[in-house]
Amino acid sequence: VKYLGLYCVLAGAAVMALRRPRWRRLLAFGAAAAAALAVAYGYLWWRTGDPLFPYFGGLFGNGWRPIEPPATNRDRVLRTLMLPWSAVLHRDLAGQLPPLSPALLLALPLLAWDVARSRRLRGGTALLLGYLVLLAFMPGSAHYLLVILPLWALLAAAATLEALRAVRGAPLSTPGAALLAVVLALPAPLYGGFWAARAGSVPTSAAGRETYLAATHRGYDLLAWADRHSAPGAIVYGLDCENLHAFARGRLLGEWQGPYAFARVRPYLANPPQLHGELRAMGAQYLLLPREQAAGLRNAGAAGLFALLRGDAGFELWQVR
Repeated sequence: VKYLGLYCVLAGAAVMALRRPRWRRLLAFGAAAAAALAVAYGYLWWRTGDPLFPYFGGLFGNGWRPIEPPATNRDRVLRTLMLPWSAVLHRDLAGQLPPLSPALLLALPLLAWDVARSRRLRGGTALLLGYLVLLAFMPGSAHYLLVILPLWALLAAAATLEALRAVRGAPLSTPGAALLAVVLALPAPLYGGFWAARAGSVPTSAAGRETYLAATHRGYDLLAWADRHSAPGAIVYGLDCENLHAFARGRLLGEWQGPYAFARVRPYLANPPQLHGELRAMGAQYLLLPREQAAGLRNAGAAGLFALLRGDAGFELWQVR
């Protein structure tokens, strides 16, 4: 999201360039933008040597190469056009993130109606559409919309109020607008409250924490077992369990991209000797992977290289000998 946020810098600079005194506004805006950008980009530069990490790995030598799913231009356009719809009603097509407010989606026809009849919201709508065009080059995930959501919400509110004014023949009163805003915002705390109630109380003991994490994070129990049986902590290569990185007491290798990318390991799952060599080159002591991907480790070629230690309903933990 921090890279897509550069769109806001370009949009803001364009707006400043249209106002007088132009250069004074541009310089002030540029200074403020640089101060804000220095936090995220400076931190990346300090930690990785690449202010655009993980991109441009070849230029900065960080070894990371983002992996994008293959897609035709037609598929990219359709996915982008459907992203607002998917982010509200089909989370499985938008990164499985919490849904956006339905009000944002319902306001789009009102926004189109307002833009067609007046110039008031055309500039903001153009910025919104320009950003959606940019998203055609990104994976389809709802969190990429965070950059433009504040503008989208303001446009939705303005279009809704204008539609109500046209229907009523008079502007909505301030108390009425405030009440409408509260009603439209209400689903968010209700959604959060529902999931908080479903999750139960916050664990207050170490044992309760372990029980909770094992129930909510697939593979956690096996990772914790490996950590308990290795000092000072296990070095585990985890396949398709990147959500466990925050909980490893030792080291958990494995991600969709980077020096320990899944692509380094996945092709060798049916070839135990090569898989063993790759994991040992990384220093991995254990292999944690979904049960359905562990069939190759049960072949005769894995004898003496891997040993099954434990398993649960979804994952298996193997020792890399």
